[in-house]
Amino acid sequence: MIKSSSVTPLTTTELSTSTSSVVTTGPTTTSTPLPLATGYFEYDVMFTEPAHPLSFNPQLYILSEQNGTVMIHSLSENKSISMKLSSGENKFDLENSVFMKDGTALKGVYVNASVPIVLYAFSLYPYASDGYLAIPRKLLSNNYIVPSFSVFKHRSVSKSVIGIVSTANVTTHVQIKLNLCNDTTLSFNSVEYNNTDIVSVNLTELETLQISHDFDLSGSIITSSHPVGVVSGNICNSITHYYCNLFTEMILPTNQLDKTFIVPTIEGRHSRVVRIYGPDTTQLQIFTLNKEFHVMVKKDDFYEFDDSEMSIVRSENNVLVMIYPKEEGDFDSYMMTVHGINQYKTSYNIIVPESFTSYISMTFTFGSAEGFQIDQKKENAKSHFNKTISGTTYATVSYAITPGAHTITHESNLRYGLWIYGDRHTDGYGFQEELRTPHNHIPTVEYNNTDIVSVNLTELETLQISHDFDLSGSIITSSHPVGVVSGNICNSITHYYCNLFTEMILPTNQLDKTFIVPTIEGRHSRVVRIYAPDTTQLQIFTLNKEFHVMVKKDDFYEFDDSEMSIVRSENNVLVMIYPKEEGDFDSYMMTVHGINQYKTSYNIIVPESFTSYISMTFTFGSAEGFQIDQKKENAKSHFNKTISGTTYATVSYAITPGAHTITHESNLRYGLWIYGDRHTDGYGFPGGIAYTT
Repeated sequence: MIKSSSVTPLTTTELSTSTSSVVTTGPTTTSTPLPLATGYFEYDVMFTEPAHPLSFNPQLYILSEQNGTVMIHSLSENKSISMKLSSGENKFDLENSVFMKDGTALKGVYVNASVPIVLYAFSLYPYASDGYLAIPRKLLSNNYIVPSFSVFKHRSVSKSVIGIVSTANVTTHVQIKLNLCNDTTLSFNSVEYNNTDIVSVNLTELETLQISHDFDLSGSIITSSHPVGVVSGNICNSITHYYCNLFTEMILPTNQLDKTFIVPTIEGRHSRVVRIYGPDTTQLQIFTLNKEFHVMVKKDDFYEFDDSEMSIVRSENNVLVMIYPKEEGDFDSYMMTVHGINQYKTSYNIIVPESFTSYISMTFTFGSAEGFQIDQKKENAKSHFNKTISGTTYATVSYAITPGAHTITHESNLRYGLWIYGDRHTDGYGFQEELRTPHNHIPTVEYNNTDIVSVNLTELETLQISHDFDLSGSIITSSHPVGVVSGNICNSITHYYCNLFTEMILPTNQLDKTFIVPTIEGRHSRVVRIYAPDTTQLQIFTLNKEFHVMVKKDDFYEFDDSEMSIVRSENNVLVMIYPKEEGDFDSYMMTVHGINQYKTSYNIIVPESFTSYISMTFTFGSAEGFQIDQKKENAKSHFNKTISGTTYATVSYAITPGAHTITHESNLRYGLWIYGDRHTDGYGFPGGIAYTT
């Protein structure tokens, strides 16, 4: 809470007194070790203008589950600081030169850790603190809708503010489509802008931009040529009385928004404003404890309502939801993001700031409110509310919590949302906790045929792209080895009902030139596809015919056959088989490896709950010589084809679930595939491959 400008400046701790230097030191505080993996490696943050910049202390709270190091590069200080990280809470003070004013400046802060971390940016002042959960660099994007709040009495100290930090190492073109109310104009860089005008600015890496206005900037739209971070709110605002507080949040990009939200209870605050921002026109269903109402929100607009202890928001399209707890007693208001139920996690490692009476609130849709554990101990809840809608119970619960690092879990391992907030005399703060990120997409870019998607991945990081049309023939290259899994989310060949198609794909240095496509027991028709990394001539033999085909580089050829086929190629190719649906058995995809990758014996596992089979392919020897767990069994089917004096054969056997050893009495080399069927389902994969080394 701030009343006047006559404030004694706070004492700040400088990280270093030299410029363009690297300093190694320890964290200000540490806490207990954390057992659960969490966090990311890289963050870009900024600090928008507070009411009295020289009196505020900008801080970074860093939560790490293990010891490590962190590099903090502050452009405003023109230096990089390398520091040791301890497991648990780490707190670092920055110089107040990082605070922005309207315009552009080199004031971005880049944080790069050797271990995964969760980062919070906090602006501390005895009467007007607030902070935010930093969004990792890899989740930042290029499209945002701005939340802020109505400027109290349109006074300059309460201005609505937008901050942007650029992250790319090339020039980023940023556009802000202004949403100005009351026929007002906004002045930026000596230019007057009207409602819906676009502010265009070019930013270099870690360069920052701030604009502010005496009226609410909510609903303004930010787009950029490369990913940026966005921090918005109000310099020092209030909802119901004169005394003000910093409003600040790092904003989720539009590709991280959701459709269903539980707005949590805020302990000690019995009235709050909820705002719903729509990047696209959408229909809302809003449920409070006592009523239900429906609202249409237009594109780039917002809707707000007052509620008390909890509310539920359902939207046709993705929206951004913010909560603004009203002042109560001598506790100030603040702003806080409400993330959607698809971003809930099963556990959280958190940091609670010092010098506040703090709480956590959780939201969930099933499970017991008594099952929550703080540092593996159950505590008494402060409050608990729930509402049942169409058979689904939405609930929220709050707990008191002490400063420092904590681990929050639930005995039933349920998914829930979590928020941290707190109060002290003439002050208040609040922010969401780390999100599960189901929407971790590449920033939205349109690609055409033969375009190249370029992505950097860290160890064990994954990437998925999908399309409504076939992506077959796409080429993947990488600077280091990667694994590739491809197929279809849920596909079919001949009927409406679908099944997962998935295979881990052989790299091009593991391909071959000669293949026997095996019989598939119970499936009398299938599609065979041959993928060519280089132009090649094919000879294809089925039981009844022969044909020759030229396949161009990075293309494929497909044909239908029945019980078996042989493929010969001039150059190495990848062969896949897609058994068609038969009866109520679904289709699937399966790799066919070449004859140079056959083995003399296989140890295999057959899944449960299917009627399963194995098929073998070979070029000499007796079909009756195969043994399952050292016993001969009766074959289900046997086909062969002789070409230029060489006999190519395939045979199938029924097999039970579990582990088995497959051999041949003549110790011949053969290929083996495992597959099976059940009602409206099917699966298949190779039983093993002799890889080329």
